[in-house]
Amino acid sequence: MKHEIIYIDSGRTDYKSSLNLQKYLVEKKLKNSKIPDFLIFTEHNPVITLGKRGGRKFINRDSSYFQKINPEIIETERGGLVTCHMPGQAVLYPIINLKNFKIGVKEYALKLTELISDFLKKYDVESYSDKNYPGVFVDKKKIGSIGLSIKKNITCHGLSININNDDSLFNTITPCGLKNTSVTSLTDEADINVDTEDIKQDLIDSFSEVFDCSVVKQDINGS
Repeated sequence: MKHEIIYIDSGRTDYKSSLNLQKYLVEKKLKNSKIPDFLIFTEHNPVITLGKRGGRKFINRDSSYFQKINPEIIETERGGLVTCHMPGQAVLYPIINLKNFKIGVKEYALKLTELISDFLKKYDVESYSDKNYPGVFVDKKKIGSIGLSIKKNITCHGLSININNDDSLFNTITPCGLKNTSVTSLTDEADINVDTEDIKQDLIDSFSEVFDCSVVKQDINGS
C-alpha cells in the first residue's frame, strides 16, 4: 500500500494565517511521529516574502504599483531571497516527514522541481531548471519557485506556480535576486481557459506520481 498524505484545500489565504497553519502542523509532527503527512493548497493575497538570505534590496518601493497596493513584507525561515505571491498563483505546502519517503533534502528539492515540470507537461508546456538559478523556467522566463525549510526531516514552505496571476507585483521585485529575469504564467504559455479545480487535481496527480504516494482529500475543518 502506498504511503498516504492528507490534502487540505485552504482556498485564498493571508500569508501569515497560512504560515501559522504550517507551523502548527510541523510542531504536531515533531511531537508525535504518528501525525500524518499533509499537502496544503492555497492562493495568497498579495504579499512579498523574504527568505533567510534577506532580499530587501531587491524590492522597488518607489514603483507606482508598490505604492498603490502597499503589500505586506514578511520575513520567513525558508531558503532563498525575495519572492511574492498573489491570487492566480498556485501554492503547495507539503508538511511531510522525509523519512516516510526515504529521501534526503537534496532529492526532495529535485522532486519538487520535477513536480512543477510534470504539472506543466499536462498542458503541453515544456520547462527546465538550472542548478545555477533557483526555480523552473520556460524560455528563460520564470514560472515556478521553490523555497524550503526543514526541521528534523519535517518540511515546511514549498512551491508556487504562476497560473493566471497578474504579474504587476513581480515587477516591483527582482525575483530571487535574478536580475534581467522576467516571469511568465501557465496562461501565457498555453492557450487554455483555466479551471481552478482542474489545476488543483492536476497538482495532486503530479504530487502522487512524483512522490509515489496516495493523496486523500480533506477539507480545512477535517471532514
